[in-house]
Amino acid sequence: MDRVKYKLWEILRYGISGETNLKEGISKIVDINGCTLLRCTKGYGVVSIDFRKVKVSAGCLVVLTGDLPFIPIRISREFHVYYISVPKELADEMFYKVASSFWDLLYQYPVLPTTPEQNRLLKHWFIQTDWVINHFTIEQAKDVLRNNFYNLFVTIDNEMRSMGIGEVSNFSKNRSWKLYNDFYTLLGRYHTKYHDVRFYADKLNITPDYLYKLFYRIENISPKEMIDRFVIVSIKILLQNTDLSVKNIAAELHFDDPPYMCRFFRRMTGMSPLEYRDNVKK
Repeated sequence: MDRVKYKLWEILRYGISGETNLKEGISKIVDINGCTLLRCTKGYGVVSIDFRKVKVSAGCLVVLTGDLPFIPIRISREFHVYYISVPKELADEMFYKVASSFWDLLYQYPVLPTTPEQNRLLKHWFIQTDWVINHFTIEQAKDVLRNNFYNLFVTIDNEMRSMGIGEVSNFSKNRSWKLYNDFYTLLGRYHTKYHDVRFYADKLNITPDYLYKLFYRIENISPKEMIDRFVIVSIKILLQNTDLSVKNIAAELHFDDPPYMCRFFRRMTGMSPLEYRDNVKK
């Protein structure tokens, strides 16, 4: 599925750096691949990260990972960001070294405001990392990038906590939070094939009723709503980036029949699959 997401940039070898205004990606599901950092220097924009609309403005750092759908929605005329992006293989190698509590915070706050001093230091980090990507040999670059990202994440974690941003409650450390995170992991892996809550509850060794209660407690929505959101994103990706027929898309995503998928898509988006395809290709 990742191969048909919209690519704002192509990650070559071990990483890529550059600058963009995200205009080409507006209303499209962008392929993040492994991990992408955006440092906004001008203007403002509204983006969707993990189905939540958030504002990005000058001075913000955005941390994106491949498991969270990212969609630019609207941006100002002067909007501008620098980006650093590394592939999944390299990202996985550095992710496991960072404390899980950091990712708990980051999933809640993927867009981070910075102070003038933090922004100055971040600017130098981007300059240094850009130099590594474009001037080092492959093996040298991999080692330095792993260390650079790890050091940055540890620093972000420390700064967030010192500023009182997103203090994780005791609830995040208990079994309920683990089940919640495990559900998202399963959803990312299986949502194109399994659309029912019971499948995920069985995988988690809990009842569907317990999963519903857990989700309402944390998200104030049902797990079925979240499954449907992931499925809709997958349908949109195939509609906007492939020429597959509606019938083939329904088969790809394990719907019983194309008409049912069309009704589902219209109910969730207010338009038919073909209307959506026509709109994004205009």
